[in-house]
Amino acid sequence: MSAAIAKRGNYGAFLGENWKLVEKLIKVCHEKLSVPITCKIRVFEDLEKTVEYAKMIERAGCQLLTVHGRTKEMKGPMTGLASWKHIKAIKEAVKIPVFANGNIQYKSDVERCMTETSVDGVMVAEGNLHNPCIFTDTRPVIWDIALEYIEYATKYPCPPSYARGHIFKICHHGLQRHTAARDLLGSSRDLKDMKRSVELLRDACVETCWVDKDGVNDSLPFRHWFCQPYVRPAPKPKENKVEKPAICKVNQNGQISKTKLKKMMKRCRKSGDLGVEGLDPAEKAKKLLKIIEEKSPKKVYDICVKCGNPGSSRCAFKSCKPCCKSRSREIDVSCTMHQNSRAKKAQ
Repeated sequence: MSAAIAKRGNYGAFLGENWKLVEKLIKVCHEKLSVPITCKIRVFEDLEKTVEYAKMIERAGCQLLTVHGRTKEMKGPMTGLASWKHIKAIKEAVKIPVFANGNIQYKSDVERCMTETSVDGVMVAEGNLHNPCIFTDTRPVIWDIALEYIEYATKYPCPPSYARGHIFKICHHGLQRHTAARDLLGSSRDLKDMKRSVELLRDACVETCWVDKDGVNDSLPFRHWFCQPYVRPAPKPKENKVEKPAICKVNQNGQISKTKLKKMMKRCRKSGDLGVEGLDPAEKAKKLLKIIEEKSPKKVYDICVKCGNPGSSRCAFKSCKPCCKSRSREIDVSCTMHQNSRAKKAQ
């Protein structure tokens, strides 16, 4: 879902911009339902605003609050680090249980987060997708976990795209290295094909295990056949775009390129001396536009005899399309011009 659609529909973190609606939703659910109401929010840049938001949610009837320590703008390549400072401030301000979310890549991060923020629990997202054994503090090989996942997916069916996405997450670093397995997985349509791609990846990794290549995985904390977190690369700094000198302003509402200017001069060349020599590009463009407007004949429309709107000279009744249709029905005579137009549109 795009950010524009989410913002228009108040979806996800964009719902946090409408506090009254959030409060109403939680309050109605709390009053009408018998189950506990839990909420998950993102933080705001302003710490005090974040705390007030959490307090409002608590007053509305939330009974467990999970706080993702990133703002709604922090996603994709701009994800960055979650703010445990905001999570700690919320935990100290409310009386309901608080869970933390963000920056959890290893089991040690869970313990460190709970110590620093004093939260009641931790929610893990992407860290768990890349290493489903994150809470056991182990690093299994990727093909063992992927094959076990395929067994569960066979027992509890789901759309192939879901399963393929999970296997891509589990085997991410291995697939980056062994592209043949990656291509096979990407084109797989069922679990059998996915299993073959994982087996191909396993065989390729086993061969790699016995080859000592220095510097192959310097960027990873462990060798690529182990389950481990994925760290997004930092976004590249945007290069300052140099404005092309070929663009010159014509007026306050638009611009015109030198290429367009040359075409305009070519169009007006037959009229002899245009009187634009020695002028700067902007003044030259203005004068050429004026010449074109003066020399271009303005299209004159026939007026509909019935309603006064622009009509058609080829219409049998000298009318616009709606009036022609009405007139045809009245006298049971068809207009060839508009009838052909309607037939083409129907085709």
